Amino acid sequence: LMGKPMIEYQLQSEFLGLISTGNKYAVASRGDFALEGAFLWKLKDEIDVKWMNGYKQLPEMQVDLQVPEIAQTKGAAAMAAFAEAPMRCGGCGAKVGASTLSRVLKVVRERRHKQEQTLGSSSAEKN
Repeated sequence: LMGKPMIEYQLQSEFLGLISTGNKYAVASRGDFALEGAFLWKLKDEIDVKWMNGYKQLPEMQVDLQVPEIAQTKGAAAMAAFAEAPMRCGGCGAKVGASTLSRVLKVVRERRHKQEQTLGSSSAEKN
């Protein structure tokens, strides 16, 4: 991507796996060795919090505005509009085709509606 030769990636032969099992309890494994306990959940929580905090204080982004050629051919007004536009990211949903996204969202809405109906009828039965 940057015109540099690729560096061969070396997979780790062993790694630490920390999996939360709920109720502030976790299981750890590395190779053939395994442990479990609440103290591992505390360790996992510290690691996760530190990781997520890394996304709260992001460095200032360098703006390297690369204007598409089509915008350059449309004149000064188009160039000004392009330069003033906020980030043109459509979010992760923009990476999915419209028909696929619509189909999935329809299923999500239908499931939510069924859950709401089930919860509503359950609470009505109790009263």
